[in-house]
Amino acid sequence: MSQALSLLGLGIALSCREDAEAENQFSGMTVRFGASINTVLANFVSLRDCRRLTQQMRLALSASCDALHTAGWDPSEDMAVVIGTQYGNTAASMDMLDSLCPGDPTLASPTAFACSVTNSCASTISIHLGIRGPLMTVSQGMLSFAEAARTAFFLLESGRATKVLLGASEDYDPRLRLCAQRVGQSFPKTGGAVFFSVSKASEQYPLLSFTQKSAGTPSFGQSTYGPLAQAIALAKAFARRENGVFSAQDYGWTVHLRLAHCRFSAGIGR
Repeated sequence: MSQALSLLGLGIALSCREDAEAENQFSGMTVRFGASINTVLANFVSLRDCRRLTQQMRLALSASCDALHTAGWDPSEDMAVVIGTQYGNTAASMDMLDSLCPGDPTLASPTAFACSVTNSCASTISIHLGIRGPLMTVSQGMLSFAEAARTAFFLLESGRATKVLLGASEDYDPRLRLCAQRVGQSFPKTGGAVFFSVSKASEQYPLLSFTQKSAGTPSFGQSTYGPLAQAIALAKAFARRENGVFSAQDYGWTVHLRLAHCRFSAGIGR
């Protein structure tokens, strides 16, 4: 059985503007930065209800709203949310740990704890957009986004959902660098979220297929970091209407993602 998804929409929100030409890299697709996040959120949710959300949760919510909008989807439809992340909401996790360090654990911040759980971004999207379908966060190291894509495929094939918001979300916090260096791990170079609106494979839209092998050299190379970087690379190819093969490797496994634009004249959306 061929494992493939159709890509219908895209949303991108990054924590900082690393490059003044960032928007050009996405061929006219909107990339959200800073204050523009609140602009898109105001069109979908109450900003007052978002006041306790961390920056990373806002980024994920903004990107998911854009993905819904470009696909022409309504959140009330039969829909699932699947996110791949390696470290989760890092800043909130670090804030919670910092609140424990002074001495009295009873003084730890309950808000920081609620925002620190790995599933916080996915649950935020579900709650604020009213999505009632399956809700999943995949945290499997470098394979997180690739495995999230496979999870989305199985949800669609099993009939648990007819549409899926598939995303990668990664937070950046300078404190993570110290922890990662101590254990010899790499760390995210930037924070943000990328979301795709995906459905069952159809040649009317670009197809994302994937295969898994127990050994091999990743096409991304060691210079490209983690689930978010993989999703950004895929988003660039999607926006530029380019074909490509992208890979992720961890735990002795390699997952290859292949993007093919079939009859792309149909455009993004329905």
